[in-house]
Amino acid sequence: MAGVGMTAVPHEERVLIDYKDREAWLAGRKDGVGASEVAALFGISPRHSTFSLWAEKTGRIPPLEISGEWLEWGLLLEEPMAKRYETVTGRRLWQGGGPYCVAQHPTIPFLRCTPDRWVTEAPGHAGVGILQLKNTNAYKADDWDGGPPDFVQVQVQAEMAVTGAEWGSVAVLVGGNEFRYFDLERNPDFISELEAQVTWFWGLVQAGTPPPVDGSSHTEEALKRLHPLDDGSEVELETDAATWARDWDAAKDEIKNAEKRKTEAENQLRAAIGAATYGRLPGGMRLSLKHTTRKGYTSNVPASTYRTLRIEKGTK
Repeated sequence: MAGVGMTAVPHEERVLIDYKDREAWLAGRKDGVGASEVAALFGISPRHSTFSLWAEKTGRIPPLEISGEWLEWGLLLEEPMAKRYETVTGRRLWQGGGPYCVAQHPTIPFLRCTPDRWVTEAPGHAGVGILQLKNTNAYKADDWDGGPPDFVQVQVQAEMAVTGAEWGSVAVLVGGNEFRYFDLERNPDFISELEAQVTWFWGLVQAGTPPPVDGSSHTEEALKRLHPLDDGSEVELETDAATWARDWDAAKDEIKNAEKRKTEAENQLRAAIGAATYGRLPGGMRLSLKHTTRKGYTSNVPASTYRTLRIEKGTK
């Protein structure tokens, strides 16, 4: 690719591919699986399923790109987060030759990663480590209690697989004002499984063979994008389709009945709590039924007050 160069990693026998700019970096993503995408192959990605990722990598649908203020703030906060990490940990970081430098697995060239930073000096750790910098809102703070979410841990393990690093680190800024960091050690058994999974998936991409369709919302969205319009034709469906049709029809009835039971139970609880803010159940669990007042914005969106029924955290 024009403009792509090579950059050496300090103190290591590794080479990075420098895509120079975001456009070239995005274009290069179709040629492999990035570390942030690997979680899709384990069913835990917040953005992809195996099927939706396959549809993107085979060019059947365009990639869903993050844009807008969320992306812009993430990029703007990356440098101060990196400096905060150095201050808190006493470690030293290197950016890897630029934000669009991609490391490639030495034996699985379609497995790649773009570490946010490389940890070149870290007391108590041998060798170069890798660092991921994350930005999340306060509503997701609980997701980081006790460590990074699973999909982030998979990303870091994938980066260790690619780079050969024996350890990695994740720093997160929660709600714009709470800094946390976590160290992760290399997991050889999981990395072997990860490498096998990526190899299997890339074989499907090269062959144009779709992976099994699952029940995720990501697969649903990919299928809608893949076939947005009908063409008036008729196809003969395989025998399994009869089972799928029966399951689909039965599930609709189950959902309808479940929604009715849910509404009935909620109404009974609302009636029992009445004007109180909390309701204590036998056994100690507490429910809340607090009101929220939302300001009006325009004549079409007037002010409103509503009450939300919740189970109080820590009382289950």
